Amino acid sequence: MINDFLKTYNMKKIIFPLLGLLMLGSSGCYNKTPGDRFDNYLGLVAIVDYDFFLNQPVLKTPIGTLVAPQLKGYFHDQIFTGDALFCNYITINRDNQPSEEYTIIWDLDCVIVNKEPLQATERGESESDDYTEPVEDLATYDMIGNVAFMWLYHTAPGFQLYNYEMTYDPDEKPMYDPDDGALITTVYVRAKENGKDNNSITTFYRWCAFDFNNFIMAKKDSETKLKIKIKLKIGKEDGKDVYKDWNDEEPIKLKIE
Repeated sequence: MINDFLKTYNMKKIIFPLLGLLMLGSSGCYNKTPGDRFDNYLGLVAIVDYDFFLNQPVLKTPIGTLVAPQLKGYFHDQIFTGDALFCNYITINRDNQPSEEYTIIWDLDCVIVNKEPLQATERGESESDDYTEPVEDLATYDMIGNVAFMWLYHTAPGFQLYNYEMTYDPDEKPMYDPDDGALITTVYVRAKENGKDNNSITTFYRWCAFDFNNFIMAKKDSETKLKIKIKLKIGKEDGKDVYKDWNDEEPIKLKIE
């Protein structure tokens, strides 16, 4: 997980841009008893896994690992182990659980979020000429394991979709933060259009999840603490990519799982 990798907006006020994402939803699988106590969770991120003892899909979430029988019909067809999800809501019937050893989801509505690996490239540059679209801003949302969920902001036709990449220079000499002994590495975020939309221009965000596992394996040892500075590609000038620092904020400290 990332320390201070906090939810930066109130999820109850969001209109979700779901075009291009698979929506999965199902009602509960047990009979509802009058007076049952239900807990509702809005805006949770999750990573898909599978419990072979229970023979059920499970979701790794900020509130723990949850059994998700609603996903079984989609498993290995539309959804796979390691997929990243954004859950519009998860409902748990606390008074109707078959075991104290695990928690079963009663009701679930979620979408699949594209997940991209953090790539090591020469000088951290893109290995493709396709990532030409500006990323105006970025907001961190949450992290499960070593997978970071982020919003990326654009001003463009309202239904425009994007693919993203995040890279770093494996030969970069990291900065050292004497306050906490952390090494600081720069990462670069870029976007390319996925299809072409011609609707009116507006400002919106799109989801992406970035997998830090390879980055952490390359940079981490038993003692090292890691931080990242994020640079967003906003255009090109004289044949070179132009970046801006994300919000001029302090580097993000990574807490490794």
